[in-house]
Amino acid sequence: MSERQVLVVEDDPLLRNMYETILGDYIGNCAISVVADGATALDVFQGQAWELVITDLNMPGMNGRELYLKASEFCAQKSVKLPPFLFCSGVSDALGGVDAICESPGNAKLLKPFSMNEFQETVERLLSGQSV
Repeated sequence: MSERQVLVVEDDPLLRNMYETILGDYIGNCAISVVADGATALDVFQGQAWELVITDLNMPGMNGRELYLKASEFCAQKSVKLPPFLFCSGVSDALGGVDAICESPGNAKLLKPFSMNEFQETVERLLSGQSV
C-alpha cells in the first residue's frame, strides 16, 4: 500500500507540529509535506498529486480559501482531480467563508480548538472518500 500524500498548510508552528504528529502517529501511512503559507503551498501543490490538503484559513498573504480557488483552477486546467480540502480556523466567521466549498462532497471544516479525535476522524473520512 502506497503512502497517502497529505499537504499541511499552517502558519502556526505548534499547530504544524501537532498536525504532523497526528497524521504520522495516529493515522499513519501518510507522506506529509508541511508548509507555512498559502503561496508556498500553491507551488508545492502544483508539483505533485495530493490526496488531502489541510489548510488554515487565516494566514498572511494567500489565505486558505484563496489557496483552494487557485488549486481548483490549476486542477481544472490540468484535467486532474482536485483533492479534498480540510479547512481549519479559530475564527468561526472565517469558516463561514467556505460553507459553499464544504457543501461539495469531500471537503470539510473544523473550528479550532478541536479535539485530536475529531481531527483524526475527519481526516480519515476525507482520505477514505466518505462525506464528512
